Amino acid sequence: MGLRSVLAKAPVPRVRSIISRADLLTLTNLVCGFFAIVTIAGDSGEEVFGRYQDHEWAIGLIILGAVADAFDGMVARKYGSSALGGDLDTLADAVTFVIAPSLLLVDGYGAPGEYPVRAAFVACLVTVMGILRLARFNSDTEGDDSLTFDGLPTPICAAGICALVLIDAPALFGLSASAVLALLMMSKISYPKTRYRQRYALAMMAAGVFIVGGIIFIPEKTDFFARSGFAMAAFFIAIVPFLLSRRKRAERKKAQNELDLESE
Repeated sequence: MGLRSVLAKAPVPRVRSIISRADLLTLTNLVCGFFAIVTIAGDSGEEVFGRYQDHEWAIGLIILGAVADAFDGMVARKYGSSALGGDLDTLADAVTFVIAPSLLLVDGYGAPGEYPVRAAFVACLVTVMGILRLARFNSDTEGDDSLTFDGLPTPICAAGICALVLIDAPALFGLSASAVLALLMMSKISYPKTRYRQRYALAMMAAGVFIVGGIIFIPEKTDFFARSGFAMAAFFIAIVPFLLSRRKRAERKKAQNELDLESE
C-alpha cells in the first residue's frame, strides 16, 4: 500500500472542517496583534516603512485587529462558528488587545528619563486586568443573552491606550489614564454589546478605518486623526455608560408605571 493511499484513508480532518469563516477573521486579528508586538519590540519599523514611526504602525495593526474582531462576530452570526470559535477569539484578543497595548505603554512611556518603572507596572496592571476580563467573559455562561457587558471590553481599552500614545499625552497623564482603563475592565460598569446593535459595530469599524487610513495616507494630518481617535475613545468610555444607565432607569420607571396602572 502506497503512502498516498494510507494518507487518503487516515482520519485527518480538512482545514475547512476545523475552522470556520469567522475563525479566519479571528486569526487575522491574531496576526495583526503578533505583528504589532514585533513592530514594538524591534527597531525595524521606521527603517522598513519609511516615514512612519514604529508606534504608529503598531497602533494601526491593533485597530485593524479590532476591525477584524468586529467582523468575525458578524460573520459567525450569519454563517455559524466552529467549536474552536469562542476560545480562539479569547486567545486572539489576549494577544492583540492586552499584550500588544501593554508593550505599547512600555515603548511609549518607558524610555530612559521618563517613567520606565511606572510604565512597566501600569503595563503589568493592564495585562492582569485584561486577562482577568477575558477569563470572566468566558466563564459567564449566564450573560449570553444580556445586552450589556460588565466592565470595559478589551478592544476599547486597547483603543484608549492607542489614542493616548498617538496624541503623545504627557507621561503621568497617559500612565494614569491607562491605569484607570485597566481597572475599568474589571469594574461593574455596563457597556453595550455591539452584537445586538449591528449599526454600532459598523460605526466603530468605520471609525477605526478612518483613523488608520488617515494616518497612513495623510501622514501630515496625523495629529488631527490622532485627536479624533482620542475623542471617539473618550466618548465611548466615559459617556456611553452614562447614557446606557439613564436609558435603563427610564425603562425601569416605565415598567413600574405600567405595573401601577395594571394594579389600579
